[in-house]
Amino acid sequence: AAAVSALTHLPEPPTAVLACSDVLALGALDVLRADGGWGRGVSVTGFDDIAEATPAGLTTIRQPGEAKGRSAATLLLDPPVDAAAGQILLPTTLVVRSSSGPVPRS
Repeated sequence: AAAVSALTHLPEPPTAVLACSDVLALGALDVLRADGGWGRGVSVTGFDDIAEATPAGLTTIRQPGEAKGRSAATLLLDPPVDAAAGQILLPTTLVVRSSSGPVPRS
């Protein structure tokens, strides 16, 4: 909430907020919706697709939670010798909901 509120003091506020988790994105969305002024037209996106994202209309990146946990445990229990070999790519899905729009405000 503090970070989003601070954006109101910028000469040109952003047209989008990309949060590193749905929990943070939901907080940003609450602040923007409560403001009613500059918050209109600001897209908000998070990561994880938690249960609360659907009713809130939050656009998010769905990540495979179980696969992330399994991969993390494997890396912790059997770390690779080469750091580059420890990079794991997992599939993600963009879930578009009402918190984002196709056209930024002008």
